[in-house]
Amino acid sequence: MRLPTPVANELAGKVLTTAVERGVLPAGEPLDWERFLAFRATVREHFEVPETSITPLMARVLYGIAALARPRRILGIGTYAGNALVWLVGPGFSRHRLYEGERAVGADPDAEATELARRNLAAIGVERVELRSEDGHATPAALGERWDLVLLDADDPVVRKGIYLTLLDAVHPFLSAGGLLLAHDICVPKFRADIERYQTAVRNPERFETTLPLEVDECGLEVSRKRRPRTRPAEAGPAGCRVCGLP
Repeated sequence: MRLPTPVANELAGKVLTTAVERGVLPAGEPLDWERFLAFRATVREHFEVPETSITPLMARVLYGIAALARPRRILGIGTYAGNALVWLVGPGFSRHRLYEGERAVGADPDAEATELARRNLAAIGVERVELRSEDGHATPAALGERWDLVLLDADDPVVRKGIYLTLLDAVHPFLSAGGLLLAHDICVPKFRADIERYQTAVRNPERFETTLPLEVDECGLEVSRKRRPRTRPAEAGPAGCRVCGLP
């Protein structure tokens, strides 16, 4: 059922508020849904997508995550025609941007889909986004860069969403401390066993400080924040000094 625009905006806002309250997303300025709708109109006019599981509500949630977290560097793996990546780059890389993104990269082994994604993003004036046709396992190490937000949306024909576990290992060293890892399709019944293994992995407190499943539609999204370095409490020194300080 298609939700009226005000209802969809309100529901997405509630989901994002919950993510802020749970410490997965930072608090920020109230979401500007009019800016989102202007961007969406541009996407709808120019984007060509053969098929997509990104619902209008998920598009809002992805956009809202980027609007709140303001990642300067975004990596997407399994980006197909760009129909999920576009909502993440909208706030920082489009003509409707509200902050300045630095660099975004999308990777997908399907060369034809990658070329379509390239045309789609170019048609709406998105800047500083590179599309690569390659196995996403190789992308993080090949680029050797740090990312503030990574989206996993790959689907292997053999291991299906089991690919998320190996992609997690590939991207984790290159995800910035406090950076966000997003995994799409966590609610799809046929992927349940694969997703349960993935969710167990991102609930490892040595790797991620918090994670939250957002069951906003039939596909859903897991949002995890990479653990930041623990700070050690200052050691007590002799009376009258502060650890190697002067009296």
